[in-house]
Amino acid sequence: MGLFGFGAGLANVVAPSVLALFCIAWGVPGWLLLGGVFVLAGLATPHFVRWAERTRPYAKQHA
Repeated sequence: MGLFGFGAGLANVVAPSVLALFCIAWGVPGWLLLGGVFVLAGLATPHFVRWAERTRPYAKQHA
């Protein structure tokens, strides 16, 4: 829980700077790069979820 809270807080701090750097300073290439980051995150998420389900005994008991 603490690590999750730290990640959420870090995202709130870093996100404005990243958006300003990518989208405002770099223009269209920055938007495309940011979109690529979201696409990669979306493609990776199902793999991480399947890995988490395989390696957690709680998920196997309650499936």
